[in-house]
Amino acid sequence: MLLRAVFSRELASRVVAGPSRLALRGGLPGFTLLELLMVIAVVAILAAVMLPWSDSTSNEMVDAAARAVVTDLAYARSLAVTNNSKYEVAFDTSDNRYTLRHTGANTALNVLPDSVFRDSNDPPDQHIVRLDELPGIGKPVKLSGAYHVLGTLEVMTAVEFGPLGETSQTGYSALILTLGSGLNQRSVLVLINPVTGLATIHSGGRDLPSDLPSSAAQAILNHL
Repeated sequence: MLLRAVFSRELASRVVAGPSRLALRGGLPGFTLLELLMVIAVVAILAAVMLPWSDSTSNEMVDAAARAVVTDLAYARSLAVTNNSKYEVAFDTSDNRYTLRHTGANTALNVLPDSVFRDSNDPPDQHIVRLDELPGIGKPVKLSGAYHVLGTLEVMTAVEFGPLGETSQTGYSALILTLGSGLNQRSVLVLINPVTGLATIHSGGRDLPSDLPSSAAQAILNHL
């Protein structure tokens, strides 16, 4: 009985001495320091897992866009070789698109072959690719630069393929594709060999051709 009386008095004194944690917080339960530390630890773990995944996904998206561009360039080259004529791919960075068309002397070739990849609303002599609408990418990719590569970079409006698959340019042609902005921006470089007309992808500017002028290579890296 004595112990019960002492316990009752102690409990009463605590209630009178001050409000409970629930009362101090307007009737809502608060968090202890340990609970807050546990939440911070969980958030840190999730961030460590998700950030590399996000970076990897962005890289995969911009690489997929680059592969689509390379496929279209190869198609233009194959038309030039097959038809013994000239075809160009014209770049419009402001509208974020490029257009394939025939530029050779034989006007009968101006109407492009039917293709499931062409928009039915496109003119019959043009194949227009809008980078904002590339299927399967997930985020809009921007054509941030098209350059003729000599000792420096010169803005390029089009690359033309000839009957042997070569380009009309004397140096490499460079396209830069980007996804995102700021610290989250990812870039990829597409280079077109002037002799073979073949396009290659260089993620992050890696593995640049040895015959690329060093000043031009540095200028390209500065744009990535």
